[in-house]
Amino acid sequence: MTVSSIQIDDSCVFHAFLHDISERKRAEERLRLNAAIVHNMSEGVALVQASTETIVYTNSTFDSMFGYEQSELLERPISLVHGSDRKTTELVDVIRQSLKKKGTWSGELVAIKKNGVLFWCSTNISNLRSDSLRSDDVWIAVYSDISLRKAAEENLLQSTEKLRRSNAELEEFAYIASHDLQEPLRKITNYAGLFAESYLGKLDENAQKYLGYIVDGTKRMRILIEDLLAFSRLGSQKICFEEIDLGVLVNEVVNDFSQSIAEVKAEISVTSLPVIRGNRMEIAQLFSNLLSNAIKFRSADVLRIEIGSSTEENEHHIWVADNGIGIEKEYQKQIFGLFRRLHSMAQYTGTGIGLSICKKVAENHGGRIWVESEFGQGSTFHFTLSTRPGEENGSGSQSR
Repeated sequence: MTVSSIQIDDSCVFHAFLHDISERKRAEERLRLNAAIVHNMSEGVALVQASTETIVYTNSTFDSMFGYEQSELLERPISLVHGSDRKTTELVDVIRQSLKKKGTWSGELVAIKKNGVLFWCSTNISNLRSDSLRSDDVWIAVYSDISLRKAAEENLLQSTEKLRRSNAELEEFAYIASHDLQEPLRKITNYAGLFAESYLGKLDENAQKYLGYIVDGTKRMRILIEDLLAFSRLGSQKICFEEIDLGVLVNEVVNDFSQSIAEVKAEISVTSLPVIRGNRMEIAQLFSNLLSNAIKFRSADVLRIEIGSSTEENEHHIWVADNGIGIEKEYQKQIFGLFRRLHSMAQYTGTGIGLSICKKVAENHGGRIWVESEFGQGSTFHFTLSTRPGEENGSGSQSR
């Protein structure tokens, strides 16, 4: 309200002008409320004059985050907290261009405290638009300290790299050890065989039995070393990928087992299989191990094996199903571990490496392997193969 007086002759007249400012008062109240919210936010907030890139407002979190009093920041360039090294200067240029084109920029940057300590910030900078301000006149910058998260990420990367080197060294050791063990084992096997032939009928029953144990043990050791060597090769050599007609490859693997299949009178059905990109030797080894297990762990019923597939956008899903003895639920995850056996050598031969090789092959092709089974009712082994193996994890070389 505005009141004024006018002197008319001997009289003094007052007149008043009234203007309804309710909306303005409500707006001012909202502004005060918003200012209070911003001032107490857990993120650091700064308003920056766009034309000069100087700070015109900071909230309390921003001040404590960077270690300044607000009076030390006002009218100072925002580069005070961004730093001035070449990398930061290049990033600031990118931020300017983004604000000019899109009106906003989000990302992570290294900021600098008053005491010179560098730390990581997750930052969002936007043009502040208001009826009382020209567009692009002021930037609002919101900062979150992510130093702890970045430190955790760095520790994880270092641990992952350390584990990768350790695994590579173990795989290399397994390859060298298994390769070098073959020659002395070959000598033991040969001389045990010669000894058995030379002294056939000359040894007593116990000596002949002990010699049989030696021969059987060396045979099992040879198979174990060969399987261990095959497993270690999967991690120690570069993988070359090529186009493979999976239907043709599976038929070749099935033909390799033709004698065993005929002996047990197994019935094998193969549905349409895709053309994939993979390593021929490894994929053949995967199918060979699964087929061998299906034959080995068959039940008294006529063995039936079904091989099928489906293809999605990024992966091929393939399965090998049988009506064998099945696997109890509590053992279904552990069977893919190295040397994990569920049966004694007297029941079923094997080294416990075959399914580990299958797992490694699937992983080398950007996929995974698992089993669905009911004890006594057969098993279905599922595995996936990426449609672009090697591209996602950078493993192997790409060749046609």
